[in-house]
Amino acid sequence: MTGYDLPRTDAIEILWEGEWQSSKYGTQLQILQWEEIVPQTTEGITGYLASGLLKGIGERTAEAIVTRFGLSALDVLEHSPERLLEIRGITKERLEDISLCHDSP
Repeated sequence: MTGYDLPRTDAIEILWEGEWQSSKYGTQLQILQWEEIVPQTTEGITGYLASGLLKGIGERTAEAIVTRFGLSALDVLEHSPERLLEIRGITKERLEDISLCHDSP
């Protein structure tokens, strides 16, 4: 897991598997696989969206998404991201950035 930021929230939990490796830079944990555990509450989903794991979505946008779609916000992002255009301030260009970032690991 090189180059990924850890979430900036306590709203979600990350489970990971990895192994410690020594190199010229010292001992580092190499993450082999990871999974986010998002509480199915409005606070949990808002925290996840605003955590930095999904680029293109900041705190205000996360709040707007959850206000509009509630507990189905993650389902909308995954299956119908074009519905984000219903939110004021999200343009087609911004939606493309969000969609591209969401599809990447």
